[in-house]
Amino acid sequence: MLGLSSNRMRSIPHMSVFENIAFPLTVRKENKNTIRDKVDEIAELVHIGELLQRRPEQLSGGQQQRVALARALVRKPGILLLDEPLANLDAKLRLEMRSEIRRIQLETGISAVLVTHDQVEAMSMSDRIAIMKEGEILQVASPTEMYQQPVNDFVAGFLGNPPIAFLDAQVKNGKIDVLNGKIQFDFPRNTKPSNGTKIRLGIRPEHYQPNNTIQIPGNISFVETQGRENLYDVQLEDGSILRSIQSSAVGTIEKNSQVGWGVQPDQLLIFDQAGNCI
Repeated sequence: MLGLSSNRMRSIPHMSVFENIAFPLTVRKENKNTIRDKVDEIAELVHIGELLQRRPEQLSGGQQQRVALARALVRKPGILLLDEPLANLDAKLRLEMRSEIRRIQLETGISAVLVTHDQVEAMSMSDRIAIMKEGEILQVASPTEMYQQPVNDFVAGFLGNPPIAFLDAQVKNGKIDVLNGKIQFDFPRNTKPSNGTKIRLGIRPEHYQPNNTIQIPGNISFVETQGRENLYDVQLEDGSILRSIQSSAVGTIEKNSQVGWGVQPDQLLIFDQAGNCI
């Protein structure tokens, strides 16, 4: 077992890259030829084979992270513990190292446990995710399952960028009643709460779109252009905000425009007053 954290992923400054990677093998007093072979092998795996004679201060941040990862992997640990390993990197390096760590983990077959507050890291680097709140594990599932079937509103709100929006509603005569009866539609589950039960609807930005079955009209209160996509905040009659993310290829809709976008029934997440998914 070997742990690797953002605070410990620093090279020994007076040693070359080769000596840094070889250090744990040297401590174990392995044969010099064996050490060279293992260092060369792991350096090629993490794409730093041409950097072995350099000093740490001659490396970029991403290269230094690769050296630290190689030093951890060269021992071939049974399990690798990663504690916020990308926390000190800029956005571009985080993206690069996310994919590299995932690739290396898959190629080596070493089991890894990653601790992170970054939901994008968790979604992109993991086979299974465990979400904790105040020391309690709320759900353990694959990234896709957890995103599509969260156990409660905390998990639903933790995953997703832009984040999910919540809308207050209640059950009336087997239907979902929104905005004091101005919008009503059939309850999309076989098991329906009793009449008058208050619920919350979770609507993700990719599901609040034009031409969907259940229209929830509103006024665009904010527009964020992101190049490939546009993010819209839509304010409803009661002041609630829904979010929509749409391709910029269809053009940008101006702030204060009235829109009649909506959702599909099977895409709604429905929560009871305690926050548990129904």
